[in-house]
Amino acid sequence: MTVALAWYAVGVGYDPTASHYIVGPTQLTPGYVANYSLNPYYNATNYVWTIPGGCATGYCWAIVSGQGTSNVSIRAGSTGIKTITCRAYLGNTLLGSQYITVNVQTPNTGGGSSGGGNPCGSIASFNGVIYPPTPCNGGGLIAQHVYFKEITIFDLVGRIVKHETNVDQVDTECLPQGMYMVRATLDNQEVIIKKILK
Repeated sequence: MTVALAWYAVGVGYDPTASHYIVGPTQLTPGYVANYSLNPYYNATNYVWTIPGGCATGYCWAIVSGQGTSNVSIRAGSTGIKTITCRAYLGNTLLGSQYITVNVQTPNTGGGSSGGGNPCGSIASFNGVIYPPTPCNGGGLIAQHVYFKEITIFDLVGRIVKHETNVDQVDTECLPQGMYMVRATLDNQEVIIKKILK
């Protein structure tokens, strides 16, 4: 530890005597992406973040980026009092574990629309992805329980008409009416290819 403190004194490495804690917002809404950081552990080679499960208003808990590091971006999902945990490792040796408690609330005690007689408010689901049923022209493609790591929409000639990465939903409002092919890679690495009719 003496050597580590000497290096830290000249600006190299981390303070091995520092206390460790997670910093980040504690009040969230479903779909909000928040940044969290753990005061780094000396000599840590890996950080494993654990998040809650579940979805609310079409948004699910997900680690958007940063897994394996002391800084992570997390998207909130299901509501209630939840715990986010980070474990720091040196190889396979656990150096320490920290957590932060967050409160996830749906704005205005709402949480989406039940449809109210609008046929576009009723959506069909396939393999974890929601899409508007025919003959709806509004809305877009929405990831359910996951997010789109990459999604491409092709017209029937094979031209790319829309391409997005790392999104929860894709707006199809600007597309003309017709049939399209969708190829989506989800954050769980599942690849889905489907036809949609707009």
